[in-house]
Amino acid sequence: VVSEIVMFAYATTFFKYFSWRSLVAVCLILTSIRWLLVAIFSHYFIGQLFAQCLHAFSFGLFHLIAMRLIFQKFSIGQQGRGQAF
Repeated sequence: VVSEIVMFAYATTFFKYFSWRSLVAVCLILTSIRWLLVAIFSHYFIGQLFAQCLHAFSFGLFHLIAMRLIFQKFSIGQQGRGQAF
């Protein structure tokens, strides 16, 4: 929840400097790193903690991108359906 609040607070800044496609690429890279950390450092608390922090950031960023695209691509009456999709 905190990561999403931070993401929405800086949403304008993110979209001002980066395209949504490049931000999705960042999410995918962070997610790949997260899964690598989970596999390599499965017995270490600090490794898992860092991996979960990466998850919070990448999930919050991806959610931000998805909401922005839904509000841009769907009409007001269809935005609920866009979220359900």
